[in-house]
Amino acid sequence: MARVFNLGKGDLLNLGEDLSDITVGLSWDRDKYKNRGKQPDLKVFALLNTDSASGCEAVYVGKEKSDCGSISISKENLTAEGEGGDEQLYFQLKEVPSQITSVDIWIVIYEDILKRQNFSQIRRIQCRLSEGINGQENGLLATFDMYPAGPNLRSIHVVSLLRKENNDWGFERVEESYKFDNRGLEAHYKHTNEEKTAEGKQISR
Repeated sequence: MARVFNLGKGDLLNLGEDLSDITVGLSWDRDKYKNRGKQPDLKVFALLNTDSASGCEAVYVGKEKSDCGSISISKENLTAEGEGGDEQLYFQLKEVPSQITSVDIWIVIYEDILKRQNFSQIRRIQCRLSEGINGQENGLLATFDMYPAGPNLRSIHVVSLLRKENNDWGFERVEESYKFDNRGLEAHYKHTNEEKTAEGKQISR
């Protein structure tokens, strides 16, 4: 039975050259005592970064597939009811164009500033990395839980997929929280061209 890694913040899981298709699932549990009948509308974004400063492409519910066709997202579950991930991202790693150097995965409470919602209304967020795509997962590779805190937190950079020099990929738990909502996320990537570095311990499959 394959080992399942429980990633800590900053850990980087080396996916290896043989792994081609993966699913990243994000699910969340609401805090029923803090919602007062209002259901936070969480959105998942995959932001595709290139080695140029020309900006990045986004995949989300509303634009469910990347232009290259190798990255897609499932339909969303607003209520967070039922088993399994509430939103799932599918990656065909060997089909991702070489100019895409990394993919950042974010979870944002949509227009939460207008609705006065924040992550204090979410009790737990779970991230799961599995082999396979489109519901054909062959096994869980890694998982971790997050417990967002703070009344002003409106978006979380959850994980990044990082292309390595040998064209393999790494899966890094980032877990960095910010105060901006989805509109601020767009501005963040429009005006910032930071070089990503993989920090934390290296874990090989």
